[in-house]
Amino acid sequence: MRLLLLTEFPYDFSTFRLTLENLARLYARRGHQVATAGRLDVRLALPSLLEGVDAVHLHTAGSWTPILSRIVDACSGRPLVVTFQDWDNPALPLNDGAARRHWTRLLGRATAVTAVSRGLLERIARALPSIARRARVVYNGVEDSMFPSRRRPRPRQRAFILCPARLAHYK
Repeated sequence: MRLLLLTEFPYDFSTFRLTLENLARLYARRGHQVATAGRLDVRLALPSLLEGVDAVHLHTAGSWTPILSRIVDACSGRPLVVTFQDWDNPALPLNDGAARRHWTRLLGRATAVTAVSRGLLERIARALPSIARRARVVYNGVEDSMFPSRRRPRPRQRAFILCPARLAHYK
């Protein structure tokens, strides 16, 4: 299958670049052909990026921008998965009533809608109740095989989970 992983964010924004590149590697290991793209690619070359693509996976920060309409319209006829990495980030434009209507239209055309955490999905569902039943949580993560161990880990007294992320009050 030929997949296009894209975001409306600049591709040099590390969260999205690393997420898309890691997913691309995992999909490629499973035999898929994968391309990745960010905002500049989408603005300049969306039709050519979509040539021969079987499915599109859009990763978004959940702040409506007009480029999202272009993406949805261009993807017409192809499966579209929308993954929310964020929602109501105070550093981004807030989603007013018009933006929420745009999101509802976009998500109504999506084959699947995911959020990267339960809390995030709950925030999105409060703002966009019509998608709450369709959306699912799919956590970001990587396979252990991506990080081969060179030495044997020492046993720990207590289990822990490492979560590298920005410390932000709204999260």
